[in-house]
Amino acid sequence: VLFGHYRGAGEAQLKLSGEISGKPVSYEARFTFPETANLNPELERLWAFAEIERELRKLDLLGSDADVKQSVIDTSKEYGILSPFTSM
Repeated sequence: VLFGHYRGAGEAQLKLSGEISGKPVSYEARFTFPETANLNPELERLWAFAEIERELRKLDLLGSDADVKQSVIDTSKEYGILSPFTSM
């Protein structure tokens, strides 16, 4: 699963490379980002959860960082997701 955000409409190309059972594989796709997205709240929350997890891993690896911690707090509050720095 790959999550992301985009700003602005236009053409995009995605290339994903890796290995399956030790053999190299590559997938490519072209698509057009629309001017306005069909918002799906559950997909947005999945993205936010993945973003919080990524930022928390960054804190674990690099230690305390006020900007990263604030990013976790802001994302948690905006999307209603519990984190070590927020509460219900």
